[in-house]
Amino acid sequence: MTYTAVEGELVLYVAYAEAGVVVVDWPEPNAPELLDVWPTVGECSAVAISNGRLYAADGGGGLVFFK
Repeated sequence: MTYTAVEGELVLYVAYAEAGVVVVDWPEPNAPELLDVWPTVGECSAVAISNGRLYAADGGGGLVFFK
C-alpha cells in the first residue's frame, strides 16, 4: 500500500491481488470511500509512487505503471 495527498485529502493505493490496484479516498478516519479499481493482468502484490506515477508489481504481468 502507498498513499498520497490529493487536494488535501488522503488517497490510498492498495495492491489487492487478482483485483489489481484499489484506490481509496480517506477524507475522514471513519468514512473511507472506494474510488476505483484498476485491474491488472496478474496478481498485484505491491505498489509504489515515484515522480507522479504509480508502479504496480503484478506477478506474471510484470511491472505495470499508471499515470
